[in-house]
Amino acid sequence: MGTLGSHGTEPGAIDLLLNLLDDPSPQVRISTLSSLGFLQQPRTLGKIRLLANDDDPRVRAWVAIALGHFSALEPADPATASVLDQLAADADPYVRDQATEARQRKPLQSTTRGRGEDSGFASP
Repeated sequence: MGTLGSHGTEPGAIDLLLNLLDDPSPQVRISTLSSLGFLQQPRTLGKIRLLANDDDPRVRAWVAIALGHFSALEPADPATASVLDQLAADADPYVRDQATEARQRKPLQSTTRGRGEDSGFASP
């Protein structure tokens, strides 16, 4: 999954990852959620949210983890907040912990800097 996830925004890679969320293996779904959380492509959010009802608690925990990455970008997304609230009330303590942690993620500061602004790196 890591190699496929490294293809970023290539539509074919994203489509393949979305299809893998339907795989019968929980480990495949978990690996896919890991990649999608890393990639943070908004068009994947709906399908990720659907797995909040997965039978496997490890998958539900990884839904929370993946959504936590999105929450850092889009903290005001009500659909994601609702799913994280659902997962924070899950019967499994690991799922609850991951959802609570995901809800506490802070929005990321913009990494885009204008010309002449200090990037934090010394010039050669």
